[in-house]
Amino acid sequence: MRPITDKWVMAGPLLQPIRGLIFALVFYPLRTCFFNRGNGWLLMSWILVALGILSTFAAASGSIEGMIYAQAPIVYQLKGWLEVVPQALLFSASLWYWVKHPVRWLNWLLGIAFFITMTLPVLGLLTLR
Repeated sequence: MRPITDKWVMAGPLLQPIRGLIFALVFYPLRTCFFNRGNGWLLMSWILVALGILSTFAAASGSIEGMIYAQAPIVYQLKGWLEVVPQALLFSASLWYWVKHPVRWLNWLLGIAFFITMTLPVLGLLTLR
């Protein structure tokens, strides 16, 4: 097993497109359920929260199993929801809006943001000794 070093942490954003591909493989077959209704983003958010946060297969902090089996108090575990639940809501609403309103400026904006997000870790990794 490899030890976790600063290089691996810095390279983390470069692996996020793999996560995006997994999301796409899940959402694409369900696209009619999400994008052909006015509240599809809420349905997508609920699926992300229910399956990805509350009912994960591991006893992760903040999940139902984590609340049962983890040593940390439930109050501390619920504080993590302040990050992950709004993240799921924002992701769902942004994706729903982007698919329902495909405008050229938004495609360019997201493309530039992706390019910057991928370039900065590469530059940081190149500067390490």
